[in-house]
Amino acid sequence: MKKLIVTLSLIIIAFTASPQAVLEHTYPSGTLYNVTKLTNYGWVYPFIPNNSPKRVDIYSVNHTLITSINMQIPTGYSFASFCGVSDNLFNSDNKIEILFSYYKTSPTLSANLVLYNEDGDLKQFFAGQGYGHIFNIDGVHKLSTNGWYSDSTSSIYSLPGTMVEIPEPNYQTDFFSVYPNPCSDHLYIDVQSYPVKFFIIDLNGRVIKEQVVINQRTIINTSNLLNGNYIYIIRCSSGRESTGKIVLSR
Repeated sequence: MKKLIVTLSLIIIAFTASPQAVLEHTYPSGTLYNVTKLTNYGWVYPFIPNNSPKRVDIYSVNHTLITSINMQIPTGYSFASFCGVSDNLFNSDNKIEILFSYYKTSPTLSANLVLYNEDGDLKQFFAGQGYGHIFNIDGVHKLSTNGWYSDSTSSIYSLPGTMVEIPEPNYQTDFFSVYPNPCSDHLYIDVQSYPVKFFIIDLNGRVIKEQVVINQRTIINTSNLLNGNYIYIIRCSSGRESTGKIVLSR
């Protein structure tokens, strides 16, 4: 009887206890990107701190700093998108490499995708491209690149090396949504935290609309804009920026 009571008690505890997420580690203010598995270092966490937005810190699965890589962003340009980290994918020198893009809006809108290694050496330059995504087809690793302009080309590159695990792409859209797209006379912005600044830029790099978003949902009036393709930029108070393309069609 005693054994039965103990068994029933354990069953009750199992059904009534709430599962708890156990805090493992806290990173400082910044953006933690998708965990990636490297050939020589295993699982790593790429992290861009807010106080050094032009640097990528690579942490081990035990949250120990492996290396820091400075993003070589030219004067007049801003960070656009972090696209991945690897060590034996583009080259076989075992050095950690980061793929990222930067942009500027004046005097004209332009963006470039670049690959740098841990020594700060530029390994490849993808002119006019703002996004990159690594994927695998039948064992062959490839890179797709896309630009920001209505007439931008998109390209596919075969990569000489391999990657243990391919992470999902980071588009930095986790803290906001912009819809509908295409839109007509109104555009809706949903944000998780505010205030943020919202910019609409034409393809000549001119800011044609600027608005401070101070609510969780904001309506942007686009009725006075001509049909066509535009770039939007969302800038939060920490300095973090995200960009994308919107289409006006009536």
